[in-house]
Amino acid sequence: MPYVDLQASADDLFLPGRRFYWKTHFLHRLDDGLIDVLLDRFEHVPSPQSLIAMQPLGGAIARVPVGATAFANRDAMIDLIPTSIWEDHATDAANITWVRDIWQASRRFSTGGVYVNNLGDEGDERVQDAYGANFRRLIEVKTKYDPDNVFRMNQNIRPA
Repeated sequence: MPYVDLQASADDLFLPGRRFYWKTHFLHRLDDGLIDVLLDRFEHVPSPQSLIAMQPLGGAIARVPVGATAFANRDAMIDLIPTSIWEDHATDAANITWVRDIWQASRRFSTGGVYVNNLGDEGDERVQDAYGANFRRLIEVKTKYDPDNVFRMNQNIRPA
């Protein structure tokens, strides 16, 4: 499948005018306990457009050494992404709560890592979770090349 087609494969879910909220973390495997959590929580989904995505990892990702790039969570096998999609702003709280509940209940099964591009405004700790063992080295790079933190309009790594 061409990469552009893969990237566009979920476009029909994320239409203009819809509201979205997700939280994510990596898993080593699908434990029976995790499956029970997901099934139980999905019974209470507030929007029929919502989903729980599981993006497979491993393969070529796992063959690169952890220190070779900024991405450190190479032992993860699955990216768990509970996602609420809805249209009525009056149901914002219910949809956001549903995602947060799944995320919290599934956290004990996670590796502790997360893909940085899946983060929202979740704070410095989650940015550290994204870079794992490479975070300290990235602070050093940021301090050397961007000591004034000019490039900060992303999941920011603050210079020392």
